Amino acid sequence: MQRLRIAFFAGIVMCAVWPSPVEAVLSRTRIPLSGRLKNLYAKGFATYTDSFLEKNIPDGKRLLIVVENISLPPDTVLLVFIHDTQVGTLTLNKQRAGRFEIVTDSKTRVPSLTLSSSVVLKLADGSNVMW
Repeated sequence: MQRLRIAFFAGIVMCAVWPSPVEAVLSRTRIPLSGRLKNLYAKGFATYTDSFLEKNIPDGKRLLIVVENISLPPDTVLLVFIHDTQVGTLTLNKQRAGRFEIVTDSKTRVPSLTLSSSVVLKLADGSNVMW
């Protein structure tokens, strides 16, 4: 009976101490973005993350692009290109900033980024805003 109590107590302690599963990042690539338009310098970044056990992402691939200080009016739509292929659009808010995110699901494939990748934001007329 004493051994049973000790085993039970040890099991409770191990469960309390054992770490819960967390996100494990396999790789993360962050590319700075910049541009100049109407004497203002825009800045931002593109981040590609490949992780294991990330919440709500089946295989853990995500592309996030964040930009700010773009001297264009609110609600301007920018086209997002990676390796000369359009992957989506980004709309500027009232603070002249925007955010674009792709996560992998059954219909969407996230393009991979490396440090030599080309990420460009363009206006509808094709002129570059950020790169």
